This record gives sequence, C-alpha cells and structure tokens, in this order.
Amino acid sequence: MNCILSLVNTVGMDNYIRYSTEGLHRSKDPGTGAFTPFYNRQLVSRGGIEAGTELFDGYGEPYFADREPTFGQIPLNEQHHSAADNLLNQYVHLKNSLTDHQRAAMQQQRNEQPSPAGGLHEDWYLLMRKLTNVWPSRVLNAWPEDPEKVDYIAEIGTAYTHYDRSKRSIEWLDANGACMDNIEGRTSTIKQAGRGAFARRFIPKGGIVAPAPSIHMPRHILDMYPIEYDEYGIMYFDTSGEPIHYQLMLNYCFGHRNSSVLVCPYGAISSLINHSKEKANAKIVWNTNGMMQHPEWLEQPPEKWLGEMHAGLMLDFVATRDIQPDEEVFIYYGDEWQAAWDKHVAEWKPPQNAQEYRSAEQLDREETVLKTMAEGGYSTNDAKLVCRDEYRAFHGLTIYDDGETTYGCQIVERFEETNERGETEYFYTAEVLADNTIEGGGVDYEGPGYCTSEVADVLFKVPRDAFTFEDQPYSRE
Repeated sequence: MNCILSLVNTVGMDNYIRYSTEGLHRSKDPGTGAFTPFYNRQLVSRGGIEAGTELFDGYGEPYFADREPTFGQIPLNEQHHSAADNLLNQYVHLKNSLTDHQRAAMQQQRNEQPSPAGGLHEDWYLLMRKLTNVWPSRVLNAWPEDPEKVDYIAEIGTAYTHYDRSKRSIEWLDANGACMDNIEGRTSTIKQAGRGAFARRFIPKGGIVAPAPSIHMPRHILDMYPIEYDEYGIMYFDTSGEPIHYQLMLNYCFGHRNSSVLVCPYGAISSLINHSKEKANAKIVWNTNGMMQHPEWLEQPPEKWLGEMHAGLMLDFVATRDIQPDEEVFIYYGDEWQAAWDKHVAEWKPPQNAQEYRSAEQLDREETVLKTMAEGGYSTNDAKLVCRDEYRAFHGLTIYDDGETTYGCQIVERFEETNERGETEYFYTAEVLADNTIEGGGVDYEGPGYCTSEVADVLFKVPRDAFTFEDQPYSRE
C-alpha cells in the first residue's frame, strides 16, 4: 500500500493482533522459532471507501520529511493544504476578475498575438508552479500540475488534488487486476509449520492463488553476528567471521544459495503458504500479466538494481491442479530446503530448562489469578508481565512509544470483591516499570551495556484483563 498523506483512508489496528505458537513447545518441537507467532494485524477503513479507490496507508510526516531529496517539499499536513487552498482561491478570483480588455492589453504588452484567455492563465499558472524550483514550497506543491484543473481543485480542496488519479473503474480492475482474497490464514495441517494458507473458494488449475509483489534485498542483510564491546564499552557486531544466525524473515524469502539476492513476497497471506513435496498444489512463477513494475530487472545483473529502494519484481502463486475450498495450499520449496530441514530436525536439541519453560501465551492462559511481588511475581528469563496500554490510557497515564524503553508491570497488591452474581473478582494495584537500556562507555561506567528499571506509574484497582504477558527477546527458540 502506498501513501498520499491527504488521502490516507485506512488505519492499522494493532489491538487485533493475535499471538499463538500453534501448540508448539520449545521442549519438544523443532519448529519452535521457525515462524512468527504474531498474526491478524488488520487495517480498517477510516471512512467510506468507494469501490475501485486505491487504499492508502499512513507512513507519517517524518517519512516524507526525511526523504525530501527524493520527494521534494510535498505538503505534509492540513496546515499546508489550508494555506494552499486560500492562495489558490485568491488566484482563481484574480483570474476570473480580469476583463477581456485587460487580457488583450496584457497580451499586447507581451508583443504576442491575441490568444484565448486560457492561454494567458496557463502562462501565469505555470510560472507560479516554476517558482517552487527557486523557492521550494510545500504550499505551492499542493497545487495541481494541470492548469485546466485549477477551478475544480479550488472547489474541492487541494487535499484531493490526486484523488481522481487514485480511482479505477471496476471494469478496469476486472481486466487488469488480480484477486487477493483467494486464500486465508489458519493453523496449518503440518504441525511444525505454524500457520498455513487455505483456499477460500474453488481455484482452477492454472488460476492465480495469490499475487505476490516482492521486496528485493541483498542476502547478507539478514545475517546475524555476535555482539562484542570495544575498549570504550561501545557495542558492535563482529562481522569478521561467519554469521552465527539469520533473521527470521529469511524463512519468508526466496533465493538461490549462490545468489546475492533475496526476493521476499509481501502479498496478503501468501507468506503462509507452506512446503510439501507430496501435497504441492501450487507453484511460484514470475508475474506475466504486466503487473510487474520492472520486468527488465530479470535480464539485468543484480548490481544494476539491487540498491533501488522501491519494489519492482512480482511473483504469482499459481495452482498446478484444481484446489477445493478449505484445502491448504502448498508449494515445493526444493530438495535443498528439505535436506536442510531434515538435518535441523535430526540435530535439534531442546534448550536448557526447556521442560520448565512457559511461553507468554501459556502464562496468559494459566495465570488467571496473578501473583504479587511478595508471592514471587513473574521475573523470569522467558516472559514478563506488562500492563495493557488501553488501561493505562483509561487511567490517564502517558502512553510511551519512543522505541527505546519497554514497560513491564509488577503486582504490588491483590484484593478480591464479590460481584452482583455472587462471584469472586480479583483486582490489583500494579507498578508500571520503565526498563531503560544503558550503553557502556559512560562517565561513571566503562563496561558493557546494562538495563535499569524504575517505577514510572502506578495503576490502582484494575482487573486481570489489564495485564498480559510478553515473551522475553530470543526466548521462544
């Protein structure tokens, strides 16, 4: 999904996100850690969206402000469009107030033959647009490029300058588009695979299971190296040796082992299509119906386009036989992948103390009555107790999202009350903890980085639903 800030018509709803390891446990399942347990993030409409209208996500003002050399000084907010509207309306008023005599006089002054009034208006308008090359202006860049649309845009507002370009007729979409809702995600029929993709309707042999526009990236970008500290206590990654692991995203990308390129599909649900040689009912092919933005890249050396910071390649998942509704979709990843998986299963050993391990999902399910700090609390290497943002916001507390600090919780007090139905309900007083990462090399400390915790807020009389558990980093494998 692209972004035009003034036309953003969707919003991400992170509170719909679900978490499930699909029944796998790290004490006995080699598939644990091979797939992400998070799913079901949803985008919802911010208002009525007419059929055929392009969907726009909100990248945020900083995304465009930080890329000014690429995008120029485009309008970023309502203030820019409001100023552009006022200026454009003044221009339209001036343009429409000129008499025929004034126009003729101005034409004569320019030593030109008389021309239609529109020609003079066009000259004026394009001159003002060119001023943005001398004096960059987010306000003037909100104006339409086509002088013929000035009156129309002045009437509907500069925020909708590109609205008409964002619409396609249903007939055009039928002829040029591809259906994106042929599959849906559910628990895979292959236990170690996590979630899988299932057909929502009948898909005939040769039909498109799912289109998959793809991100390209250098293979080495997903390499993981050991952390070391220099003489000043500053952390760095030691890339002098071989990688010790790879980012989880590698499991969702395609690429030959001898190629420097990875192709990572980001089509809806297509990343959930699992591997099976015996059950394979689909395959991946390069898109051939003209939807790929840069098919010429397939004929060029990767170094010519690998650094391009926009998508250009596209895959299609195509049915190799008729696929029935509710049937899971599989492709064959290849002999090399199968050999690597078999080797992983044969050599896999559960982590230390895996039998005692309880994931955040398991703790959420089993810990219906939470323990206080006096009872031992929940300070473990596997999971931590956190307070839900909704309850913190409801109690008037600040919701932090600085990317540097995480917020756990500890139960100070638990008390019970009897509700109207005679049932016992538990309520809690909890301290919200700010866990700050301190880098090494400070004035009073020259060692490696460490963490400190401090009480940031206090929640009073909140129910069990105010809390949830989160897995500690790197604890699920």
